[in-house]
Amino acid sequence: MRQKSENPQKILLITGENAFDYIKNVNLDHFQAKYEFQIAKIPIGTIAFLTKIELENYLNTFKNEEFHFIVVSGLIPWDLDEIKGPFQGRIKKGPKFFGTFPEVLKKLNISDLSAKYPANIKLENQGQTKMEELICNSRETLISASSKNYFNLSDQFPSVLVSSFLPPLLIGEIVDFPKKTNDILLKIASNYVHQGVNVIDLGCIANENHSARIPGIIKLIKSQLKIPISIDSLNADEIITAVKAGVDLVLSVTIDNYKKLLDLSKEITLVIIPFSSKYPISTTNTKEIVDRLFFIEEKLRQAGFKRILLDPITQSPISPGLTSSIHVLHILNENLQNFEYRNKLPENHPQSQIMMGFGNVTELTDGDSPGINTLLSLLGAELNIAAILSTEASNKTRHSFEEINRSKKLAFLAKKLDQPPINLGVDAFSFKFKGLYPEFMENRKSFIEIPPLQTDAIMDPNGFFKIYLDELEKKIIVSHHIFNNNQITGTDVFSGVNAEAICKEMIKQNLISRLDHAAYLGRELARAELALQKGSKYIQE
Repeated sequence: MRQKSENPQKILLITGENAFDYIKNVNLDHFQAKYEFQIAKIPIGTIAFLTKIELENYLNTFKNEEFHFIVVSGLIPWDLDEIKGPFQGRIKKGPKFFGTFPEVLKKLNISDLSAKYPANIKLENQGQTKMEELICNSRETLISASSKNYFNLSDQFPSVLVSSFLPPLLIGEIVDFPKKTNDILLKIASNYVHQGVNVIDLGCIANENHSARIPGIIKLIKSQLKIPISIDSLNADEIITAVKAGVDLVLSVTIDNYKKLLDLSKEITLVIIPFSSKYPISTTNTKEIVDRLFFIEEKLRQAGFKRILLDPITQSPISPGLTSSIHVLHILNENLQNFEYRNKLPENHPQSQIMMGFGNVTELTDGDSPGINTLLSLLGAELNIAAILSTEASNKTRHSFEEINRSKKLAFLAKKLDQPPINLGVDAFSFKFKGLYPEFMENRKSFIEIPPLQTDAIMDPNGFFKIYLDELEKKIIVSHHIFNNNQITGTDVFSGVNAEAICKEMIKQNLISRLDHAAYLGRELARAELALQKGSKYIQE
């Protein structure tokens, strides 16, 4: 147990009757050198229902000099600065879930807490603000110093910088784009942008030439979304067509096609990969991969190209093996930091940056993508990655870009602060959280045991519903059906994003007559809403 300081701040924690025993057992001993806590139970069941008058009257039972600050639940919906009396301005909101209070106090002082926002939101805002400040400072430093550590992605998007000193550029590949209609392509691209993708990548089809379609797609997406576009092709004709049509980034320059691309505009950004159908090399041959990347880079620089990314191609785990890919990235990073390499750069040429692919790991692993993307982002930060290429080609990688967008920010902030990626106010959680679960508050002497449901379902005479998810539109779709002369007839179709709102509308239209049916629909719509938000599985039960 830590020794108390001579003058710790006295903090009054006010809770309701239901949560008192739980909060009393939260361990705050770690902070007793700084704070002396006293817990008070206000005569109300749930403190979230506390009114301003009730809190003012309760605080009048304490003397002004007794406490430095008052902390109440973050679940209280109103602004605590509205409270009048001797403690005005010294009443703060704790977290919504008090089990997270120790984590909050590791990063925030009681005086830093807000009267308006819950402590956990305050911590998140502080982490977000800190991250944005670091990004802004890094950009200003790179630009003002005329540093070789960055380059602009393209002349059309000069504010998009490529640098290992910034959060990596997130490139979202639309796999096999020629197989999709313009409408579907635009919906996918819009979904990617909504998730935080910085560049839309048009993934072409191997051994096919769709040059005729490329200009129209580039024009369509740029006009609608105002976002950089890349082309992912090994076909020189497709690449040349795309560059003429205004593409901003070219994937992929190889030992097989680079000579055909030397006449491209020297302002285009190129991504070099070690792949070759003519001169294949082992995916585990680190030296050969690195040598090939730098050989092509040198040829491109001699031709006048300045904006270059090196992508050794991250392989799938086990076979061919992820470890060798990480090793190659490590060697590349060391070489790029080498004085000899930087000294050989032509005048006014920025150094090459590294791109890391996530798709071969997430798509070729039967495991949940949030943790995988977080770990890859953290490895990327250690390896000074400047760009990330990934996909959402399969159902299991839904929302991957949203996951990467969160995790790359966590990795950037941890790297800049030189701290482990924990308790920074920015996190990459999708399904779990660090706080304790609220403990059960017993209010009866015995439990009422509910046996498993055995009875058959009874149909609602007003009809039944089928629930679907529209992944591209990000909506819940509910169709209503009735039995009519032993035939099923569809009536109304509802669409929305909020389970409660949809359920209330169906009740309002008198489509539900049984309470058990209403309870079932509430449960199913809540599951559907969560699945839509998280990209998880949903099949109506």
